[in-house]
Amino acid sequence: MNDQEYDDHIPEHPELIPGNRAEAHLCVSAAVIVGVRICDTHTFLKAWWAIAWLYPGFHPDDYRQSEDVPYSKEFTEEAFRRAEIGEIKDDVLYAAEAAHHAVWLKPIGSPHAS
Repeated sequence: MNDQEYDDHIPEHPELIPGNRAEAHLCVSAAVIVGVRICDTHTFLKAWWAIAWLYPGFHPDDYRQSEDVPYSKEFTEEAFRRAEIGEIKDDVLYAAEAAHHAVWLKPIGSPHAS
């Protein structure tokens, strides 16, 4: 893929994309500590997108094959549950934008990937 494809890309949900590895881990921890199933929508989505950022090869449709992704089962099942009841929409269910930022772009607000 040509890296220039994302040169002018403006993210639709920049508030959900972690700025660096430490922030991503904090987002996941925040949801796990409260409880993935009971945390509020924003906390859940920040964590869900952080997982996509940390593990850009992870795809929720194949989570059973993603043993190397911590909490993949819990988060994936919860993401689809929340989508089914209308709490989260398709544009945030599949966090490809976060994965793309992790792979092709410098993290938001950070001059270097960390």
